[in-house]
Amino acid sequence: MLALYRSDRGNEALAVHAAQRSRVVEELGAEPGPALRTLHARLLRQEPELMGMSVLRRDG
Repeated sequence: MLALYRSDRGNEALAVHAAQRSRVVEELGAEPGPALRTLHARLLRQEPELMGMSVLRRDG
C-alpha cells in the first residue's frame, strides 16, 4: 500500500487495503491489526510524512 501511495497511485493503495481487509475478515473472522488500520487512516488523510522512508520505523 505504501509503495503504491508513494508512486502516486493512492486509489490503488486504498483498493489493496479494501481487498486485504475483506480477505482477513472472511478467512479469519477478524479485523486487520492496528498497524494496518493506522496506515489506512494515514493514507486517507494523505499525510505528507508518508512520502519519507522512515514511516514504518518506530525504533529510534
